Amino acid sequence: MAAIQRANEEREVSQRLHAGAVEQSWFEREGFPLSGNVEVKTPTIIATPDGSRPVEPETLTCEGLSARLIPDTPHHRWVLEHRLGFALEPGGEWRSGVPGLHRWAWPESPAYVQDVECGSGGVFSFPKIPDGRYFFMAGLN
Repeated sequence: MAAIQRANEEREVSQRLHAGAVEQSWFEREGFPLSGNVEVKTPTIIATPDGSRPVEPETLTCEGLSARLIPDTPHHRWVLEHRLGFALEPGGEWRSGVPGLHRWAWPESPAYVQDVECGSGGVFSFPKIPDGRYFFMAGLN
């Protein structure tokens, strides 16, 4: 019984360590244009050792930086958590407040992720995105 469980665990780890059929099928499916914009407004109050104080709010965008779509597959979840240091909730949401490596460079072949440069005001456009769940990342300035 223990040998069967170990074999199943090893097979699962092997599937997560290497991009495979799931990632390839995602890449080959028909896709449609997807566009949007990234704009984040900073808080107007920050915490200080003496309590809090008001600050001038800022608007951050990804203008001139990259936006990335990553298919939500077991392998890509493994890459995000174990190779890039991002913490994910079981439902796929980013887990806030957890420190990690937070590297931007994708550590594998970029064939299975899509990167575009954000334009004025943080506008981005991906030319061919198949239906499915994705992780979205964008640089901010």
